[in-house]
Parts: sequence; structure tokens; C-alpha cells
Amino acid sequence: MLDLYIPRLGRPVPLVLVTSGSRWLADTGRTGADKAAAQLNPHGFTVAGVAIRSSGQARFP
Repeated sequence: MLDLYIPRLGRPVPLVLVTSGSRWLADTGRTGADKAAAQLNPHGFTVAGVAIRSSGQARFP
């Protein structure tokens, strides 16, 4: 899952990837991307909040 916050500037802009460590079991990794986007979009940055699965949600084969 990906939340993408793109500023409407009409030109290519840099991307900031927001995710957290999977050890934070209550966090999907996308938490905080909206807050980061609120601060970074006005300065010309796209922000992506990427979902992760914690070790308790997915076992390694």
C-alpha cells in the first residue's frame, strides 16, 4: 500500500519516502506521511508513505 502526496507544481519534483521500522508492530509504516507531506509539499517535495508488514504479520518462508 502506498499513500502518495504530490504537490501541484507542474514540473518534476524530488521524492521523500516515509516509513518506519517493522518492529513497531502497531504501525503500518505509512503513519506520519500526511504530516510530512503537509510540511514538505509546499517546498516542492513529493512524499510517499509506504506500508510494511511487521514480523508478526508475515513469516519469512
